[in-house]
Amino acid sequence: MPSKIVIALLIGVPVAVIAIALIVSGVVPVLAKGSVIVTLTDVETGKPIGRVGEGYVRVMIGGKDQGYLTDMGELMIKDVEAGTKELVLIIPKYGEKRQFIEVGAGQTVSADIVVDMPNPIFDVSASCKTGWELFDEYGDISVTLTNRGDVSSMGTNILVIVYKEDDTSVPIATHIFDFPSLVPRKDGGVSYTESWKCSEFVWGPKEIISVVVFDGWQYTPQNEQVVNEISVPNSMATEIAYSIANYLANNPDKVIGTISKICISWFG
Repeated sequence: MPSKIVIALLIGVPVAVIAIALIVSGVVPVLAKGSVIVTLTDVETGKPIGRVGEGYVRVMIGGKDQGYLTDMGELMIKDVEAGTKELVLIIPKYGEKRQFIEVGAGQTVSADIVVDMPNPIFDVSASCKTGWELFDEYGDISVTLTNRGDVSSMGTNILVIVYKEDDTSVPIATHIFDFPSLVPRKDGGVSYTESWKCSEFVWGPKEIISVVVFDGWQYTPQNEQVVNEISVPNSMATEIAYSIANYLANNPDKVIGTISKICISWFG
């Protein structure tokens, strides 16, 4: 009987030692975690998306809150359990962006997300009455702006540039309108009109009125698209767009925000 007990103890000792050795040497697997680097950019402008208005982009992985993206639209997340995880970005003014990512044990995964941020979209119209129509020495230019986009405009301005029909190289007059923030029409927003009395209208060659819209919303794309042509031949529209680009390049103080649209109208 004693001999059996001794044998059992002798057998048990080396088994315990071997088990401890396996754990210390790492042969027995320990569940490792990984890291995720999240970046978010706007598809149209290429700008990073971190802070949108007064809020920041919130990040969730596997149903767990991971905090917010930085102003540079990025976030490093550590100690993420390995496996397939759902990444959810809660983006102000946009909504949710969901994507599945595969997190490897001990690995760092990059999740580069691109979304199309909403923008204000402007409908622009211009009207003009000459001095002789108004029995006044001044002409009257009115510009009406409507936002049919998905977000309200910010710091919206209109630059009016007037050319003579026979010389579109140099404007004869310019004026800046300050518009209030325009709520999208689908959300109950209304059109807004500003007027300017211009003394440069005289009897003779027709004038060409070009309207450039500037807006401070951070994800408004920059372009020089001619969106409205009234009785203006294509060749002249191209010439005027080129002239406007030169004017803005030579007058940086006029560039208040991002160029959104160029509207060309032709009036007598």
